[in-house]
Amino acid sequence: MKLTPSYLDGAYLALNAQPGLRAFVDAPRCEVNRADKITTLHDRMSDLLGMGPYDLSRRLFTGTWRFGLDIQGPDEAIARTLKHLAGADPHSPILLFRGHLSLLINTDLDGVALESLDTEKTPPLISVAHHSLDDDWLTGYRAVHDAVLDWMLRNASPTPPAGPPRPLIGGFGLLRREGDEHGNVDEVLRLWRALGLETDPIWPFSGGPLDSAGLTSDSPRFIFPYSGDYQAHRTANDDGTDTHLPFPIGLSATAALLRGLGKRFGRETEAESLIARETETLRQAIETTAVERLAGRGVAVLADPTRAIGLCAAMRDLGLTVPLVLSLGAIEADEAENAFGDATVLINPSFSDAVAQLKTAAATGELDWVVGASWLRDPAREAGLAYVECGYPAYTEHFIGPMPYMGYAGLLRLAERLANSQSGLLDPNGNA
Repeated sequence: MKLTPSYLDGAYLALNAQPGLRAFVDAPRCEVNRADKITTLHDRMSDLLGMGPYDLSRRLFTGTWRFGLDIQGPDEAIARTLKHLAGADPHSPILLFRGHLSLLINTDLDGVALESLDTEKTPPLISVAHHSLDDDWLTGYRAVHDAVLDWMLRNASPTPPAGPPRPLIGGFGLLRREGDEHGNVDEVLRLWRALGLETDPIWPFSGGPLDSAGLTSDSPRFIFPYSGDYQAHRTANDDGTDTHLPFPIGLSATAALLRGLGKRFGRETEAESLIARETETLRQAIETTAVERLAGRGVAVLADPTRAIGLCAAMRDLGLTVPLVLSLGAIEADEAENAFGDATVLINPSFSDAVAQLKTAAATGELDWVVGASWLRDPAREAGLAYVECGYPAYTEHFIGPMPYMGYAGLLRLAERLANSQSGLLDPNGNA
């Protein structure tokens, strides 16, 4: 069994991050069980499967699956559910997902949807791409992201607003609607405003309602990682409106973020002043902690490729070493070499391989912590290692208040959590 989550896990994460969207998934079986895991374990604020009556608060729907539909075809069950959704809310978009069984029996989900609904009264239908059983969770997240942003851009106002158009941020958003991920969004917005940018951006998948007010074809676009075909399309057809930004984990990436924004808005001087001020404030805050409790000690990083690269950089900013990286997704060889140096890197590892590598590194005294997804929390505990959760999945720690791991505030919180887990204030698993 590989640690890397599946396509529909990522698709559900994106759906969860964007309240107000509804989705229909064809051929439901274990896919719905995984959505229930996101609802009950991974994200306590999730409403994918509803918090009340079925037809009032639920946002993820499936056709009623009965014996024989694999052979006879599920068209009637699909049509019946979609008509219910259209009647309940004729304006809210409906995302169409193909489950694994749907791929195997080759259901024409889009065709059934168009035939079963009144085209003059139907809600917007947004088809989410799913091409292969090998697609992983990053593909699923990107597919939902790209489909929704493409729909937003196609429906943007063709005429300029009275004031300047609002910028659009694409790419990373929330992986769960809790304080750690909200803290990441809040930190980016804090830096955005500290740079003197008065107009807040439109930022889908950042936890708020889908808001396209002020979006026009001339809106400046900022693209973070976690966009897929949308990013490739915009790069191939670059009209000068896109600015690609790095994932702001660690000092270098956060500074690059501010410099990118400063260059785009003609505030380069302000960006350099902000970087210097924030860096000095952070240095003073963590100087004793980083030198006395963290420097020279070892961390294993378990995360998707983009977060893994950022977390490795952040650990080194704190004076730590990273001898082991476990990547929950494919990564280019040259990118891994540049980001991870001499670390042992496992890509899409199985659970047994990851545990074996972790225990080997712990036995040699190379490691003190595991940072990242929660998959290896129990083996880490058995090996005498402390654990700091961030990224996906993270389901043994839940946060009400902000607990970012991005930007300057995020690096401060990471230093604090690492130090606390080794200080006696918390046990080796990070619990009080």
